[in-house]
Amino acid sequence: MSNTNIHRQLAKIYGNKCMFLAAHCDTVHFRKFTQKYTSKELKKLINTITVHHFKHRAEGGKTAEYNCSLVCELAHKYIHSLSRKDEEKINKKIKDYKKRYKKCKVEFTDEIPNLEFRCGIISPHDLSNIKSKNNINKNSNSSKNKRKMTGHSNEYTRFFSLANL
Repeated sequence: MSNTNIHRQLAKIYGNKCMFLAAHCDTVHFRKFTQKYTSKELKKLINTITVHHFKHRAEGGKTAEYNCSLVCELAHKYIHSLSRKDEEKINKKIKDYKKRYKKCKVEFTDEIPNLEFRCGIISPHDLSNIKSKNNINKNSNSSKNKRKMTGHSNEYTRFFSLANL
């Protein structure tokens, strides 16, 4: 697979961002490394995202999702300026970031399927049932939650909920 194709694939999965910075690999040494560039050069290097191979292609590393990450050009230059041992530490952090990211993947959509809107009338003494159904935080102020749910009425109030989310 070419670097362009793996770049697209990784960007689709993880977003087109620097995994080095996202994995919090930047250190004091990295900050010192950046000082040799002008602000204009830094901006260009940070905004250019490139493919980094964990196992170098020269050593037989494949251009595949498991062996690659997206890093900004500045981080890429920094990683390859390190000793092999330090480079492996950075690679491990980025691999851990990729694993965590895949576990916590959130997808956004414009549509909410099976959305049902319900409304009804309840009495204030039924609030205890509503609390358990809506999983209101037990540590929060109970009277505050009661005021939110009952509004200004002492006797009855309208109850609205979104079901089947």
